[in-house]
Amino acid sequence: MLFAIPILLSNIFQQIYSISNAIIVGQSIPLQFAGINNTGPLSFMILEFAFGMTAGMSVITSNRFGQKDYDGVRKSFANSITLSIITSILLTIISLVFKDILLSWVGVSKEIDEVTYKAASIYITVIFAGLVSQIFYNLIVSINRSIGDSITPLLFLILSSITNIILDLLFVNVMPSIDLNVAGVALATILAQALSAILCFIYTFHKYPYLKLQLKDFKLDHKELWNHIKLGFPLGIQFSILAIGIIVMQGKIVSFDYNVYIPGTDINAHYAQDGYGAACKLQNFLNAPYTAISVAMLSYIAQNKGKGDYLRVREGIKDSYIIGIIIYLIVMTIGLLLTINGAFLYIFLKNSQIYNETIAYANTYLYTSLTAGIFLYLLYI
Repeated sequence: MLFAIPILLSNIFQQIYSISNAIIVGQSIPLQFAGINNTGPLSFMILEFAFGMTAGMSVITSNRFGQKDYDGVRKSFANSITLSIITSILLTIISLVFKDILLSWVGVSKEIDEVTYKAASIYITVIFAGLVSQIFYNLIVSINRSIGDSITPLLFLILSSITNIILDLLFVNVMPSIDLNVAGVALATILAQALSAILCFIYTFHKYPYLKLQLKDFKLDHKELWNHIKLGFPLGIQFSILAIGIIVMQGKIVSFDYNVYIPGTDINAHYAQDGYGAACKLQNFLNAPYTAISVAMLSYIAQNKGKGDYLRVREGIKDSYIIGIIIYLIVMTIGLLLTINGAFLYIFLKNSQIYNETIAYANTYLYTSLTAGIFLYLLYI
C-alpha cells in the first residue's frame, strides 16, 4: 500500500491532464467538446500500448535490481531506451498516416459532422505528433518504480499537471481562432508531459548513480533486446487491446447522434457524445486506484521473484484482492452518488449544453460500468 499510494496520486494527477482539458474545452469551446472526446479511445489505444510496453520492459530492470545486479540494471535501462526510440518513431508515423481511418473507426467523418471532425482531427494530430514525450515519460516512470521509487515520478507529475492547466488556459484565451484553441489544448498536454519526462530523467541520473548510462551499456545485444521485446510488447498489446472494445462502442455512440439536431436549430446535437465523453472522464478518474495497485504489483512481484521470496509474492497477491474489493465498494459508491441528477456533468459542460438526453446517456453508461468495475480490477491484477 505504501508503494502504491504515490502511484495512485501520480495516476490522479495524470487524469488531471485529461480532465482539465475537458473542463476548459467544455466551458470555453463547447461545440468542440464532442470532437476532442471522440479521440479518446484512439489515443488510449496508442498510449496504453506504450504504457504496457515500458512497464513490461521494466520488469527485467526490477528483477535485476532485486538480484543487486547493477550492471544488468543499466543494460536493461539502455535497451529500454533503444526500443522506446524505435517504438516512438514507428507509432508516430503509423498514427499520422492512418489518422482519418482511425477517426472513421470511432464514427467521426467530415461528411457527417464537419465541426466535430475538424476538432477531432486537429486535436489527435498534435497528440500523435507528440507521442515521443509521452512514451519517454512512461519509460522513466517505469524505471523509477522498478527500483522501488514511486515518489519521484509523483513530484514531477504534480509540477507538469500545474504547467498543463496554466498552458491550457493560456492557449485557449490567447489563440486567435477556434482551431488554434483546439491545437493549443493538445499542445499544452504534450509540452507539460515533455517537461515532466526531461526533469525526471535529470533527477534520476543525479539521485541514482548506478543508473548513469555509459556508451558500453548501449552495445547492441540481440538476446538482451529480444528479452525486453518478449516482456514489453505482449504487455503493450494486452493494455491496448482493451481499447478495441472501446473504439467499437465509441463508433456506436457517435451514431446515436446522427441526424439529431438541437430543437429549433440546425446545429448537430451531441447528446450521446457529450454524455458518454464526460462519463468516461469521471470513470477514468475513479479507476485510478485499480491501475495504481496493478502497476505496484508489477514491481512488487518482479523484485521478490528476483530475491526468490515466493511466499511474499503469494501474500502480496492475496492482499491485493482484499484491497481491491474495498476500493471497488468505495469507488462505486462515490460514482453512483455523482450521477444523481447528472451532477458530475456540470463540471465538464456549460449548463446550456446539458440536456435530459445528455444526462440519460451519461448515467446509463456509469450505472453499468461502475458496477462491473471489480472485473476490470481482477483482470489488471
